[in-house]
Amino acid sequence: MDKQWLLDNAFCITSNHEPLGFYRRSGRDTIHLEENYRNIHTEEAVLALKKRGLTMLRTHYHKGMGWEIERADRELTGQMIGHAHKHGLKVQVYIQFGTLHPETYKAEEPGYDDWPMRDRFGNPITLLYSHQNFRHHPCPNRPGYWEHLKRIVREALVVHQADAVGFDNVSWAEEPDICHCDACKAGFTAFLKERYPTAEAATKRFGYAPLDYIVPPAWNFYSNHYNLLELRQPVLQEWAEFRAASLTKRVVEMYQECKRHNPDVFVEINAFRQTGQNSSFITGLYVSDLSEGCDGYWSEMEPSPGYSNGLLHHKIRAYKCAGALDKVLFTGHVGGGLGDEPEPLKKHLLAVSESMVFQFGSINGVGLIRNYLPVKNDSPPHMPLLRFSNANRDMYLAAQLPFVHIYESRASLSNSNFESHYANILMQQVLLREKIPYAIIHDLDNIEDCRAVVLPGMMCLTDAEIRKLTDFVTGGGGLVLTGNTGDFDEFYTGWMDQSLKGCLGIAGHTNGGSLFFGGGLWGDRVDKGGMHLSGVGKGKVAAFPRLSSSRDFDSYDWTSKAFAQSQIWVGPDSWEAPFGMHRIGSAIRWVLHNDLPVVVNAPEAVVFELTGSDDIRYLHLLNYDTSTPAKAVTLSFKDDVKSAVLYIPYAGVEKELDVLCGWENGRPSVVIDEVDVYAVVKVILQS
Repeated sequence: MDKQWLLDNAFCITSNHEPLGFYRRSGRDTIHLEENYRNIHTEEAVLALKKRGLTMLRTHYHKGMGWEIERADRELTGQMIGHAHKHGLKVQVYIQFGTLHPETYKAEEPGYDDWPMRDRFGNPITLLYSHQNFRHHPCPNRPGYWEHLKRIVREALVVHQADAVGFDNVSWAEEPDICHCDACKAGFTAFLKERYPTAEAATKRFGYAPLDYIVPPAWNFYSNHYNLLELRQPVLQEWAEFRAASLTKRVVEMYQECKRHNPDVFVEINAFRQTGQNSSFITGLYVSDLSEGCDGYWSEMEPSPGYSNGLLHHKIRAYKCAGALDKVLFTGHVGGGLGDEPEPLKKHLLAVSESMVFQFGSINGVGLIRNYLPVKNDSPPHMPLLRFSNANRDMYLAAQLPFVHIYESRASLSNSNFESHYANILMQQVLLREKIPYAIIHDLDNIEDCRAVVLPGMMCLTDAEIRKLTDFVTGGGGLVLTGNTGDFDEFYTGWMDQSLKGCLGIAGHTNGGSLFFGGGLWGDRVDKGGMHLSGVGKGKVAAFPRLSSSRDFDSYDWTSKAFAQSQIWVGPDSWEAPFGMHRIGSAIRWVLHNDLPVVVNAPEAVVFELTGSDDIRYLHLLNYDTSTPAKAVTLSFKDDVKSAVLYIPYAGVEKELDVLCGWENGRPSVVIDEVDVYAVVKVILQS
């Protein structure tokens, strides 16, 4: 199974990724557990799942408990794969990448004690969630577990013919539980020496030449990780880079092992961390680094989509990040959609529709297998969406047509535990609420293909990036920047006249200030006049002070809050509109010369995505406020419209819309009476 199969099918996946022994050890046993567990592996179960629209099953294979202890469970999975293949379904096997069970492995593996990560006192590092401290983390810098894991991968792909592999818990243990084993300490020293091979290079970076005695961070009560808001110390930056490089090496190694046994196998890794977290520092991974070691990502930490109390929750960034890397994003949807209550049902329809819009019509994860067996619903709510997606593949495989591109600078997001992440969240809130479709880029290699580039609080840019952005603007491109964007190099060293603003000739107009070091904000806040618009060469620049919202982070008690969640994380409770949102949206449209192919007039909770080609446009409208239908949504077009057809996929509605010439801003327009959850308009333009 390769990516093309996923593109050709609106893949719909359900999961059962725990073996029987793990259910019991983790305290989730029930009276009928074993009976139900065995029943879901039968041919009858596979047929029942197929009838309910499932095209792909994700099932247990290796939970990190041991070769012998899980043998019977793997055999059950092998039988299930045979049943699935007989009836045309694909199977992904769940393989634990990042946790181990010492209670069982020690009974099988004499060398087990050399596998786990070790803290600075020599103790194994245990899992931090669900009170499952009976699980250890394997060290990426010691070979034992990884050689053992290859044996498991081979059996899954060669003996049992799995179509896909899903590696779970792809990360290091989270700060402050970092590995201090001898292999990691020696590896870190070698890493530093390779990057800074001369005394001159080491001295310039660290202030001195000797590198042999630099060790991984050792936190204490007074100097801790959980209120560290930015990484300025070079050793902390290099430690994050070392962890990311070590993890990437193992991920690529396992990816190559999978492909060695089956070049067509699809390899997914559960590595997409929550938006708002510096995963490079906290968990030792950077998503784009891992792209060479996978075909797709799993995301289980983004909030379920919805809108309430001014907060717009979504998984759009996760879908767009994966798409930018040419990867597939797997995720699970709230509730499985099997209840009869209207509100949970709408939330499920919204989640499925969001996946369809932002990932080539995929239905994605619709709950656990046990939710479907025994049969509770002959026609689950995802079925109409699945049929619509399969019947309209052109609609969902059409190219995205973004108005702007957000550049997510690796150096900025790796060196910031707060500011760059918060600015990124708020800017994406602006674009979504202001109906400005966007794409995400992770480098500037093809910047000439962009109309405008947005840099929200991307403080750390290399000299090459600054020169490329400057050339882009002077050549006619648009640029939007906020706060301290481009004021520092990739090591968080302050630029002087070479900063991005200095090169653009707007230094002094947009002092971004600093949340933590004082400094005046030019114009204070966006909604109180803080904004700078100017032409630079043939292009346009819109610059703003640091984005902020009603969440008063300047007076935030970081110590108590961050300690409660063990780390800095800008969580979903901050996903609101920033101050001056409409002014920012207007300025972005100004940067685009107000030359937009379509303008959408709808409530804030309605998100708009545009796809299509030169003569056909698809306008996708998602209402994240599932409690309030959006009324009289207006779409006005730059080009002449030949015809417009409205579809409401989950309701089976197909309706020709009247094109009103010159009604809205002198443009051809159509009006949609109501968008309850999801509607799409197919527009044919005049040739």
